[in-house]
Amino acid sequence: MEQFDEWESSPFRDGYRGLHDLADSGFSGIVEAGIAKLCMLNGTAVGILEGDIGDFEGCLLYTHQRCV
Repeated sequence: MEQFDEWESSPFRDGYRGLHDLADSGFSGIVEAGIAKLCMLNGTAVGILEGDIGDFEGCLLYTHQRCV
């Protein structure tokens, strides 16, 4: 798997509302909250690494998208 830390990164709206906004926009990439990483494809969560969904509540989110 490619290292996503080399992808374009930016802070995003915090918490569950931010996840809903990303889902509604069809986001594909990684969402980070602390050490937890949520993998999304076309707005659908497909897996969580190093945490669980509760880790995203009330946290500032960082999105990572691959630049093509």
